[in-house]
Amino acid sequence: MAVRIIRSLMGVEAMTGVRDKVAGAMNGWFRNEKVLMIPGPTEVDPDVLSAMSAPVYAHYMDQWVEVYWETIKLLKQVFATERGDVFLITGSGTAGLEASAMSLLEPGDKVVTDDSYSVFAEAGGFHPVMVTSPVDEPILADDLRKVLRKEPGVKAVGLLHNRTWTGLANPLKELSEVAAEFDVSFMADAVSSLGSMPVNFDEWKLDLCSSASQKGPAIPPGLAPLAMSARAWKIMEGRKQPVRAFYLNLKRYKNAAATLPYHPTPNTCATVLINALRLSLKKLVAEGLENVYRRHALAAKAVREGMKAIGFKMFVKDETYASPTVTAIKWPEGYDYAKFWNTLYNKYNLMIGHSPPQFTGYFRIAHMGNTASSQYILPTLSYVEKALIETGYKLSPGASLEAAQKVLAQ
Repeated sequence: MAVRIIRSLMGVEAMTGVRDKVAGAMNGWFRNEKVLMIPGPTEVDPDVLSAMSAPVYAHYMDQWVEVYWETIKLLKQVFATERGDVFLITGSGTAGLEASAMSLLEPGDKVVTDDSYSVFAEAGGFHPVMVTSPVDEPILADDLRKVLRKEPGVKAVGLLHNRTWTGLANPLKELSEVAAEFDVSFMADAVSSLGSMPVNFDEWKLDLCSSASQKGPAIPPGLAPLAMSARAWKIMEGRKQPVRAFYLNLKRYKNAAATLPYHPTPNTCATVLINALRLSLKKLVAEGLENVYRRHALAAKAVREGMKAIGFKMFVKDETYASPTVTAIKWPEGYDYAKFWNTLYNKYNLMIGHSPPQFTGYFRIAHMGNTASSQYILPTLSYVEKALIETGYKLSPGASLEAAQKVLAQ
């Protein structure tokens, strides 16, 4: 069985040109380890993991400065910015979001947001104005426009790019254009989109955009890349009240990078993770970012078409807004979901995502970073079929694989 899968994968990979090697991509199954088809952390290339075992750098002086600025240069390419400043915060993706909100906004400031930045409002004393949409539909330009027309004095808009808990992508470009119409700053939560979907910082006139290392960049958790515009910096410089943060004060990051040539970060940073990030970003740039984005789009479509071929419905009805990094799939009534999930996890060493606690009735398969390739998707669909059959679900064996391969061969 394993040999047949590998031969099939080799053939598909030759057609699609995806960068992963078959043996490397499938080694999780061969080593009897859990393979992460969840929306972060994602699978990490073996050579990137090996980079973390190199001797530890000090977080300052010549050798480290060279590594750090090379990594920042690569990040600027992924953020698509020439004019913006890019920083690396040692922390989870939430650290970047909080640093953005706390550094840009002051107590009493009005921010139009979804759930992304509203969670920091109480700590920062901000006034959140919510813009919402049904859980299976995106926030559209007109939704934001209506709120901004009704709410005078808005200082910033802060919205999510990619909603991993429902498998949906918001149209960030169009939303940023609406913010520009009203001349308000725009903060983007690109935690699960950077490195997997286009994020055009300069072209879209974003002011702050933050992400996370364990998703599109495909290294372990612990780094929050962040881009900041000149306008955001001007607003921070003109604050009437001090930033309500120390570690997450972006003014400190900006000043350190500008004034400390031997120590480019204001605090001790995770040098081991940054070394891994440098290598992973080199791989992305070498692949070509447009190829990376196409790979994710094809992977997402392959999962959707594969699951539809065995009778499943997608949670997001309009596939125009289906996420390129994670697919939410409705669970059919009358079957034992717990048995299905535990069969995948315990018998086939495959971990997929549940629906979050506030929602029910669907599960999630991620295709993010390295797992956005046929070497991961085809075995995943094969094991999903097996687990479904063991749960009593009737299907035509191999139907999901056939439908997925048609997509991946494009």
